Amino acid sequence: SLVAAGFDAVYVNRLGYADGGAAVEAEIVATIGAQTPMLNGNATLATYDLRGYASELRTSGADLPSRESVLYPLRIGAGAGVYGEEHSESERWYWAQSEASFLLANPSADDAKAAITGTIKVASPAATVQVSVGGEVTTLRVVDGSAVLDLVVSAPAGATDVTFTTDSAPTPTGTGDPRDLRLRIMDLRVSRLD
Repeated sequence: SLVAAGFDAVYVNRLGYADGGAAVEAEIVATIGAQTPMLNGNATLATYDLRGYASELRTSGADLPSRESVLYPLRIGAGAGVYGEEHSESERWYWAQSEASFLLANPSADDAKAAITGTIKVASPAATVQVSVGGEVTTLRVVDGSAVLDLVVSAPAGATDVTFTTDSAPTPTGTGDPRDLRLRIMDLRVSRLD
């Protein structure tokens, strides 16, 4: 990512790590190849030259992310009708009401093409689930209470509303949870495609 963003070097402030930066420097060397870093006078700042590694990547034809995607990553954040993010060791999800609002943020000055992916779970096996991105509505196919979310959308510079809606019955909790749990939005991700 640093090379794709146009950086020629990376430095490690060894004072910021309990192990003096040993683990992070080992990762850097494992990625860019053996190299003795340039050090400041008291050896607390270690600078690694990325130019040789960048040249190797260009020569090999490696598929690097765009500079834009590294410097201005797309983000999606929860809004009205959405409860805080929850997670287990292998999954993360949001519980939401029958209408759940998110905001797709594109901090770049340019429009982007984006993929929004995840899985939507509902209590009613044949419920309708719709996603509106910037006013364009897509109906997802629900099978046994689950729908795959895999949309390619336009992400104009700035913010775009993303809204999930369902006619599903509430999800029974059996724990006395007072929340209105209609949508379980799992592993929601956004990524730049251009």
